[in-house]
Amino acid sequence: MRIYRIENIVNIFLLIAAIFLDRWYPYLAVLIKGNDFFAILLKYVLLYFFLSFMGEIVSIIYLYNKKKRSLSHVFDNVQGLRFLLFFPVIFIVGLTYIGIMYSLYIQIEPPYVSAIMAIFFGFFNGFQTGMEKYYEESLNKGISIGTKKTKNQLIRNEKPFDHSFNNMISISLVLFLIFYPTDYFVELFFDNIIFTVSFSVIVFMICYKINVFLYKSIFIHFELEHENNLRISVLYGVYLLCCFIGFIYYDSSIVNIVENNLELNDFRISSRIILLIMTGYLPIRLIPILFSARYKFHEKIINAAFVIIYMIKKIL
Repeated sequence: MRIYRIENIVNIFLLIAAIFLDRWYPYLAVLIKGNDFFAILLKYVLLYFFLSFMGEIVSIIYLYNKKKRSLSHVFDNVQGLRFLLFFPVIFIVGLTYIGIMYSLYIQIEPPYVSAIMAIFFGFFNGFQTGMEKYYEESLNKGISIGTKKTKNQLIRNEKPFDHSFNNMISISLVLFLIFYPTDYFVELFFDNIIFTVSFSVIVFMICYKINVFLYKSIFIHFELEHENNLRISVLYGVYLLCCFIGFIYYDSSIVNIVENNLELNDFRISSRIILLIMTGYLPIRLIPILFSARYKFHEKIINAAFVIIYMIKKIL
């Protein structure tokens, strides 16, 4: 199955899920509460996939600028209104940045090293996967991506960010099945920063070797292509679903943080709109619709419908 078809199927499923958001939304909030081993593990897994979603968003912006359509010229065709449109965007993006950074800062708890790893590799892997998806579709359309000379001086197409998806699978499994349990034990039972940092470096090097072995021996066969078999299609679909659930986790947690700190619990529509802006929901979800260089019109309609339904469910 082709990449865009998998995405469309998942997006339609998410569109339906958004309609019934108020019914299953509270269950997620219950799951992420607590500070035991499995609760923190689930929280960091969701945090990882949320950052993967953010990484893909940044890849969209990067590709948009790479095509010489600089974001500074987005409103060039709007005569006389550029500043009036540009200023609110900058303001909202600023609130978004503050909200996201504050949310991550508040939610980081022991084991701290695992939290940092989840944030870094989540964003890094998400960005790479977003780039790989674009180049897979570009190669299928016959667009030249790049060339490389082999030993025989032959020229062949080379896809940047190749093997990003299957490498992401390998990294995430090693991170949460090996690194996190070890780090959890060390940070919670040995209250020593120097020992924790030193031991984490050693464990990280071991995990790196394990990741290389697993990738070359197993996950090298889980390559994301423009046309995928059933196994890869299911894995990629699960990845997209996890990114959405990670986003919902972020959304639920940051809303609680903002409500508790700013006392925006009067349930007025104006307060709920402020929450939508400060939690970064609107800029995050609108960026793929506005700046994606590969989304077709009907795909943008699906994304826009999701945004509208989600906003109605959150505001009313």
